[in-house]
Amino acid sequence: MLIYWCLFLIVTINTFVGHFIKNKYISGICLFISFLAMFVLSAFRKEIGADYYNYLVFFEKYSRGFKIERDVEIGYEIINRICVELGLGFNGVIVITSFLCCFPVYFLSQKIDKPLLFYAYFLLYYAMSYCVIRQCIGTSIAVVATYYFIEPYYQTDMDSLLLKFNLKKEKRYNISIKVLLLALLACSFHKIMIAYFVVLFMAPIFKLNNPKKVIPIAFAAVMIGLIGTPIITFLSNHFSEGSYSRYFSSGRSNVTIVREIGSGYGIILRYFIYVVSFIT
Repeated sequence: MLIYWCLFLIVTINTFVGHFIKNKYISGICLFISFLAMFVLSAFRKEIGADYYNYLVFFEKYSRGFKIERDVEIGYEIINRICVELGLGFNGVIVITSFLCCFPVYFLSQKIDKPLLFYAYFLLYYAMSYCVIRQCIGTSIAVVATYYFIEPYYQTDMDSLLLKFNLKKEKRYNISIKVLLLALLACSFHKIMIAYFVVLFMAPIFKLNNPKKVIPIAFAAVMIGLIGTPIITFLSNHFSEGSYSRYFSSGRSNVTIVREIGSGYGIILRYFIYVVSFIT
């Protein structure tokens, strides 16, 4: 436990030094030290994380050519294939996935010179990345895609926060390709990211840039998740036998009866809070 408190201290000090000292060189060094400390601790961990054993079992079966019981996204499968072909073993999988969890947000924080963004990732997602590896990789990539998606709509003077709609068509097209590629990459690590990008891409169409619209919609989504409805029951029944059944059943026959932080919908609600707070 002491090592994690030391990591917290290192990242916190570096973040606020980089934030308050208005020097891009010093800020970049502080941010890199935080990234390196987080990456090294995550990449060389052993048997740490609730899903560590599950990922290990998958790798062992995959490397021996056994039939896999459930579907696994192609992005994660490719990482396992690379580690098998190059003889990197399961340790290689952990190193690569640890890098993919941290680097996208680190890259974005460096690009926009916002150390607090990476600190938000550390507080909200870093510990979770030890367990739900694929989800965190998808989320990190989605954060970068979101930035490139909303960047053209804002002026370079961010203080005004006025929408900029007079972009050249070429620039919009190039950015769209970049966002699309990042979206596909994120979805290749976890299918749930498809739902996120559907909402993201629909936001400009329905002009969901107004808190008066977003807050009621978000509140309604949370209420639907908390209150059992025919829609929730249908989804629960539909996915009860699939590869994501654990998110809906969580060891219970009917998750629409009980709402606990460790239940299927409790976990989904917790992730919803994390994503909303981090993306905003």
